[in-house]
Amino acid sequence: MIVCSCNMLRDSDVAQAAASQPLRVTQVHACLGCRPRCGGCFATIKQILDSTMPQGSAPAEACYAQ
Repeated sequence: MIVCSCNMLRDSDVAQAAASQPLRVTQVHACLGCRPRCGGCFATIKQILDSTMPQGSAPAEACYAQ
């Protein structure tokens, strides 16, 4: 499912990025090589991150696109 129509990011893209390291919502776009535009996807991205991040783990300090 597309979660960010501005950057055509799928829920699987977000989950895959979060699987490699705990992320904050604001770090997801940078990790996927883009930047947020309208912000309409933030709530959905937060839900995906909450469901993939282990309890008690802290988000990464920085993430760089590969």
